[in-house]
Amino acid sequence: MAAQRITHRYRLETCLAESNIDRPPVALWRHFPVDDQYPQELAAAHLGFQKLYDFDFVKVTPASSFAIKDWGADDEWRGTIEGTRDYTKRVVHEPEDWLKLPVLDPRNGHLAKQLECLQLIIKELGSETPVIQTIFNPLSQAKNLVGGENLMVHLRRFPEAIHAGLKTIAKSTQLFIEAAQQTGIAGIFYAVQHARYDMLSTKEYDEFGRYYD
Repeated sequence: MAAQRITHRYRLETCLAESNIDRPPVALWRHFPVDDQYPQELAAAHLGFQKLYDFDFVKVTPASSFAIKDWGADDEWRGTIEGTRDYTKRVVHEPEDWLKLPVLDPRNGHLAKQLECLQLIIKELGSETPVIQTIFNPLSQAKNLVGGENLMVHLRRFPEAIHAGLKTIAKSTQLFIEAAQQTGIAGIFYAVQHARYDMLSTKEYDEFGRYYD
């Protein structure tokens, strides 16, 4: 019987199955500031990075704002080496603003552009190199909608309002993930930012984080 050809997907799946493999799967990722504002440029940046290093999977790293720009948020890159962006426009200012967030349609706006980016990457790489999409959890998206310090104020003073917002964010995230699955992604990288004792108690994270995760 001929030996199984070692592709990136085979190496990763064999490792996850705890079977013997030639080497552990390896992957690294980075942000691509400026390129991350356009689907074609972001796809080309990831493909160039993968061509250079030939990692065992590709983690797609859009700017965090990709998930919330369709609610009206805005940001800009100011030269940080890590590629992080500063928010220049928040969406939530008063507690009642959480109630005004509509459920987003992933087929429109910036979410649709991210789906286009995934399609371009997967079309080029084919099925033998797994691609995973970064997903920011609802509480992380809420932070970017209102600002970090204001998130804690709203969470503790206006819990009913922020629960309403988190419910909408979670539904929008679910719809985006379902649409992303249709592009052929192998999975998601789920980014959680508030599961820390210096930010929230266990009870608070269970209520405002884990529940929506």
